Amino acid sequence: MRNLDQKCLEIVQDPFGNYAIQYALEFYGVNVCLNIINIIVANIVLLSNQKFASNVVEKCIESGSEVGIKIFIHL
Repeated sequence: MRNLDQKCLEIVQDPFGNYAIQYALEFYGVNVCLNIINIIVANIVLLSNQKFASNVVEKCIESGSEVGIKIFIHL
């Protein structure tokens, strides 16, 4: 796993860092945050079962953009 991926996963799972990721997804949109979303999708089973990270997974699903939906359909 690349260092950037590991750092993203740490932030997503953090009690406060998950809010930063959610804000970035909401503010910048799915197209700009595609790398973050790809990391989340690659680790969706792990993240979906965690208290804070599951909020980020939910935010990705709620975004409802065409790009976000296609990513989750291809799981």
